Amino acid sequence: MRRKLILLAVLVVLMTMAAASAHAGVTIYSGEPVERDVKVEVDGWDIEFAPGEGPVITEGRIFLPIRAISELLGNDVKWHPENHLVVINRGEIIFQIGEREFTVNGKRRMADVAPFVENGRTKIPLRYAAEALGIDVEWDGETRTASMKR
Repeated sequence: MRRKLILLAVLVVLMTMAAASAHAGVTIYSGEPVERDVKVEVDGWDIEFAPGEGPVITEGRIFLPIRAISELLGNDVKWHPENHLVVINRGEIIFQIGEREFTVNGKRRMADVAPFVENGRTKIPLRYAAEALGIDVEWDGETRTASMKR
């Protein structure tokens, strides 16, 4: 009987660890549901993303994987893991994971949502990043497409 209890306890611990590790690569600070059926265009061109790495909608906002979009637009992106900072264009634009405050050209601004990391990709709120980069954004709710125009 004692062996069965020990075996059962070990199984429960292993199942708990397996469930936890299945979500270990995902950090979403909002805890809100995520929608993935979002398309992105830049200057009329559809942008393709690897599965699980594309844009999402959460908290009523579109979040983009910032490196893919920024580099496509010719911007430099640096990740500073020690303080969870995303730095675009040599410090002109700075976002911190989990923080709504961000910096553009040394001036502090406030977003209504915070960037997060999902599956190893930093997701930044589209509207705030685009405005900081001087890019116009339009949303077509019918086709669920975010269009950026330089």
